[in-house]
Amino acid sequence: MDIDASIITTTAAIISSKDLLKKILGPSADYIGGEIKGLVEKCNINLNNIFSNAKQKLGDRINDNGQVSPRVLKNIIDDGKFCENEILTEYYGGVLASARTSIDRDDRAISILNLIKSMSVYQLRLHYLFYYSVFNLFKDNPINLGTEPEIHILISLDDYDNAMDFSIEENKNSILLHSIMGLRSQGLIGNYCAVGSDSDKSKCLFPLPKNGIIMVPTVLGAEMFLYALGYQNASGIDLANGRIKSIPESIIENLPKAKKV
Repeated sequence: MDIDASIITTTAAIISSKDLLKKILGPSADYIGGEIKGLVEKCNINLNNIFSNAKQKLGDRINDNGQVSPRVLKNIIDDGKFCENEILTEYYGGVLASARTSIDRDDRAISILNLIKSMSVYQLRLHYLFYYSVFNLFKDNPINLGTEPEIHILISLDDYDNAMDFSIEENKNSILLHSIMGLRSQGLIGNYCAVGSDSDKSKCLFPLPKNGIIMVPTVLGAEMFLYALGYQNASGIDLANGRIKSIPESIIENLPKAKKV
């Protein structure tokens, strides 16, 4: 199919117009509106943050023999160069550290990267704060995520709001629904979830939480969280079974205090 020359001309004119790009894209216009040198510098800053994050998480392991699968590396570079948000840096840096192994065919991190790539910053932040809270809840009273019945975890809406750090312009209700449905569709939380407020008078087949969110952790969701923290060869069941005694300090302030219901 031939492409209309007028379309090419119009597109070129838009890209060459810095003012229009700024109006449409905001700061993201720097990726395409400036000179190649500026684009490379901006991407390099993002990648440098990711690699620095991975270095910190590797610690002394960085001196061990190991490598990162080329497939994993390609995905991290391709996506990571456009990642400016701290939660994205945390996840890509953690996966890079987790993917470093002495086994040349070990490319398991690809599946985790595909999940991250498909998720919004809001979904990743909710995933992070939920599973960090799950670890804190069970670190002294271990459970087995792989064999026990569904474990319902309650987080208050106030704690959720504080941890998500919303601005006035952000629609908290639509973001919450978007985030929960996204995690559920990826298998990162269980199928059962519920949200209720003090003013909610809905009639349901199951009781709604009062001013809270109920979610169910899954092995896959826990595994992805451990990848984000840079753990190597860790299964999702290790998050709450007592094997891991401590995890790195949270990058999110005001983490929710979860409880089992």
